[in-house]
Amino acid sequence: MQFLLLTVGLALVCGLQAQEEPPENLEELSGIWYTAALASNNSALIEPGGHFRVFVNSLSTSDGNLNGQMLIPWVQDGCEKVSLTVYKTETNNKFKLEFWGHDDFYLKEAQPQQYLVLYIINHNNDETNLVANLLVRDPSTQQDFLQTFESACEDLGLRQDQILVVNAGGEAYYSPTPSGPLGSAATIGQGPGRGQAGTHPRSLCPLRSLRQFQRLRPSAPGR
Repeated sequence: MQFLLLTVGLALVCGLQAQEEPPENLEELSGIWYTAALASNNSALIEPGGHFRVFVNSLSTSDGNLNGQMLIPWVQDGCEKVSLTVYKTETNNKFKLEFWGHDDFYLKEAQPQQYLVLYIINHNNDETNLVANLLVRDPSTQQDFLQTFESACEDLGLRQDQILVVNAGGEAYYSPTPSGPLGSAATIGQGPGRGQAGTHPRSLCPLRSLRQFQRLRPSAPGR
């Protein structure tokens, strides 16, 4: 049943792609961003230790491609800072990424000076999963755009209880919560030393070198 629902959901995503347009000027997306929420049909991908539990630090553009500086949290040892590039394709608003398999990357909705909703369809061996992200320019505005993200996730076939909200202390929790349409007291931490009030995940992570990351990061099965 779950496989059938995912298949239907991905079919809906394919239908929506024709309606989605990236910003006319991708350079407007350049600069500092904060990850405000994640969502996936496969919760293991965005929970601690998940391959798509990734926090965006900044974006830049080059030749129509998007370059991202990311923080990948490790439950016990802080975060890795890595660079990833999504490459433009001949299809409008479709980019390619090689991360834990093969990925189709789309920009769903954006107000470049305020927020960005993007999603990834990940193909890894015989599995296909969907991951969506909400990025904001100012972490204090997170609550302003959670409803927008919830609506975007609904369009993509994701349920509200599949949304993981990142709070100001660098912790994450599933929605809904008593404080609003999204959120919950059931907190999933990012490891020891996180959760200081008034900070963001990217400022909470001691960084190892990229060489250490390449040595420790698991490779995709079958690759």
